[in-house]
Parts: sequence; C-alpha cells; structure tokens
Amino acid sequence: MAEVSLLTIRDVQEITQLGRTTIYELMREGRLPYLKIGRSVRIRREALEKWLAELEASERLLSLPF
Repeated sequence: MAEVSLLTIRDVQEITQLGRTTIYELMREGRLPYLKIGRSVRIRREALEKWLAELEASERLLSLPF
C-alpha cells in the first residue's frame, strides 16, 4: 500500500506562506481539495503539489505576450 502524506493547515501555511484564513477560503471555494477526518482537516501533499503546479502554469499563461 502506498504511503499517503497528509498535511495540517499549519503545514500548508509553512509551505505556501499563505495565511490560515486564505487557506480555508481556498478549501471552501473548492480550489484546494481537503479531507475531513473527524473534526480535523488534512490536505494530501499530492493535492497541494498539484494545486501549486496548476497555479504556476496559469501564471505562466498570464505572463505570455500577446
């Protein structure tokens, strides 16, 4: 079985340098996938990495000269 790496909100804050409120807004808007385990919220490391890669790709598209 593959090991799944789950991150806390604090972990995501440290990785992204985003505030707690911003992270919760991204989750509420459905832009950042998360898991609810009991009363705890966790984000899969793979999901965060994918979200960051998509964000980076969209930034590259926006910076292309037209």
